[in-house]
Amino acid sequence: MTPPYGASAAWYASLLRGEEPPDVAPRECVRLRLPGITLSLPIEGGGSRLKRIRPGAPEMDTLLISGHGRWAAEHLGALNAIYGRAPFYPFLIGELEPVYRQAALGHMPLPEFTSRIHAIALRWLSGYLALAEASAGNRAIGERAAELTTKVNAALSIFDALFRLGKETAFAFLPINDKQ
Repeated sequence: MTPPYGASAAWYASLLRGEEPPDVAPRECVRLRLPGITLSLPIEGGGSRLKRIRPGAPEMDTLLISGHGRWAAEHLGALNAIYGRAPFYPFLIGELEPVYRQAALGHMPLPEFTSRIHAIALRWLSGYLALAEASAGNRAIGERAAELTTKVNAALSIFDALFRLGKETAFAFLPINDKQ
């Protein structure tokens, strides 16, 4: 399965909890939703190719990112404009920028690009399992999880939360136990 480009926080929450992430329409697999803006990856052959593909179809793996235009500079510029002052932006953008720059050269398979972006997000969320184990009966962790859950917009890309909350984003996905 090719992970979506800008998978939502809700998509990652399902994945981290061991659930099957929801199917994403092919055209949504190339979109990054941020506050007030949606960025789309250019696909060789045009976006109309996505209209003919079913969710999860093997054709998704054959799509190539186009090297035409300044899409990578525009995506990176939008991230800087929105999150440039966010606490974790300087750290996370250092990992993301080389992936964008390489994809901007063109002919990168969509699954390669999205898998590399996905791996970065998972590295930043890697503490989830340890937190989930430690949170059982731990009132302080439960309170922090409840607090951070309200700060994550599940419809936006996981990068919205990661730029603002860093590795603490993993707290937002913990199941909240009312008995804590």
